[in-house]
Amino acid sequence: MTRYLMFLAIGLYLLYLLVFYWRVIAGEMLFVSATNWFLLMKGLMVIGTIFIVDIDHNDEVRWLIILLAGLTSFVIGAYLANIHFSFNPKNEIRAFKSKTVILDLSSTEFNQLVVGMGLVSVAIGILFAMAVGYNVLVQAIQLIVAGESQDTIRLQYSLLRTGISYTSDRYVAPGYARQFTATLLPLVVYLYYFRKFRVETHQLVTKYLYLLLFVSVGVYLLTLTGARSLVIEPVLLFLFLGSNIGPFSKRYRIPKKTMLYLIFSLSAFYVTVSAIMGRTSAANVSSAVEELWRRLVIGKAIVQMEIMKYLSVRPVVWGQNWYAGLMDVLPGHRLGLSNELHGLIFGSTRGAIGLSFWNSSWYNWGPMGVVVVAFLVGILLQAYTIKYVRGTKTLCRTVIMFVAGYYLGNFHHPQSLLLNGFFTAMLYYLIIVIGKEFFRKAKVSNQVMSYDDLASIHSGNHN
Repeated sequence: MTRYLMFLAIGLYLLYLLVFYWRVIAGEMLFVSATNWFLLMKGLMVIGTIFIVDIDHNDEVRWLIILLAGLTSFVIGAYLANIHFSFNPKNEIRAFKSKTVILDLSSTEFNQLVVGMGLVSVAIGILFAMAVGYNVLVQAIQLIVAGESQDTIRLQYSLLRTGISYTSDRYVAPGYARQFTATLLPLVVYLYYFRKFRVETHQLVTKYLYLLLFVSVGVYLLTLTGARSLVIEPVLLFLFLGSNIGPFSKRYRIPKKTMLYLIFSLSAFYVTVSAIMGRTSAANVSSAVEELWRRLVIGKAIVQMEIMKYLSVRPVVWGQNWYAGLMDVLPGHRLGLSNELHGLIFGSTRGAIGLSFWNSSWYNWGPMGVVVVAFLVGILLQAYTIKYVRGTKTLCRTVIMFVAGYYLGNFHHPQSLLLNGFFTAMLYYLIIVIGKEFFRKAKVSNQVMSYDDLASIHSGNHN
């Protein structure tokens, strides 16, 4: 009876917290912002923990309390950001979405700063593919066609995937290549599509050729490592951008037929690859949905609780793990805590399990650190959202900062900002801003030279 009363109290409290967030902080607006995405993904783990916690184990109950306190602290931080900036989410988000998109780059500037970046990303992706020497998904399909057993296919798929990052005789810089293939190239596709197909109405054949090039090469590169997330995430972001939960008004959104086709293709991909990887018992939708539930909710909660128990006997490291993570961004093979945790859960250091936001905050700053860090993150993410909504609605800013906000919402620790695409997206936006200024100054300089030439001609005629 006590168990049920405890879960009822926790459930009611969590429901109240989410309703408060939805009405006061999100303004009852369905919108993929950094703050909303963070709450969704971190909240799912809290819900999963509620399902699996054993009230007879004090460490598990303490862990659940810390998660609830952290989530509450995050909501309070976001709420205070709204108050500080006098932000009216319902009215301001609605007004932002209804604004007309401004084309901030001329055709020449767009070709050099966007199409040019796409070509650079394609070139680097091809070099990466040549260094790896195979495509994991293509290899798996070949094994299926050859009639190999399911166990053989699963084993080879796993070995090929981990071989890209953990083969000892060569280093192919997968993390750096990913910034071009999984962050910049999709960004180029988004910018190209929304400019050439949604904002402009020119029916030029070349616009289809570039889009076909970027998408076809992009699909190959994203499936190269065999990671489902590298395919799913860019497609989801595209769907978010072009749907009613994105930043654009109805005029600029993706046609419904295109969205349905992408959703169907993405679902088929997830079901198929999940079966190949052995994550589902059969290649059907129900098994895939069950696996997705385990991956996002129950499975993640179980893994992170085991990690919590493993780390709880260690002393708080006071930020040293965050510093070491930033140093791990440098090129080279290194076995770190994430490999150690993979060995703990799966029995092999040939793989990595990252710390969740909650475990990372706890390990680096202690139980009270979880509350403090969550509070600060709530303020910063909501401040980012407010600045985004109140800014000028140029195409480049709208698309790039929306995508960067999604990456920011996936924050776990400082290293994640460098690896998951946030830093790369913001750096690309800075390049565009600098590039625009360079073109503006060059144009002014050319005009001044033209005026000087005219003045010289005029003076010569008088002489």
